[in-house]
Amino acid sequence: MKSYQPINPDDQESDEDNIFKEHLELFCGNMEYHTDNFKTACRDARDELVDKLRHKFKELRESLRHHIKRRG
Repeated sequence: MKSYQPINPDDQESDEDNIFKEHLELFCGNMEYHTDNFKTACRDARDELVDKLRHKFKELRESLRHHIKRRG
């Protein structure tokens, strides 16, 4: 005859534990999604600012060239 050890309730996962794990997985998935979106938004903003700065520097360079030509 086999003897069985009594089940320790503290060793068993409760419904609350399972719900917590489920929500934790959803939360982590959401955070990964938002992190990816944030990184993409930052890259887009950076690229847009770089383009604007390039344009402004080009305008400034042209303005200086015209100013120098008028003086010379």
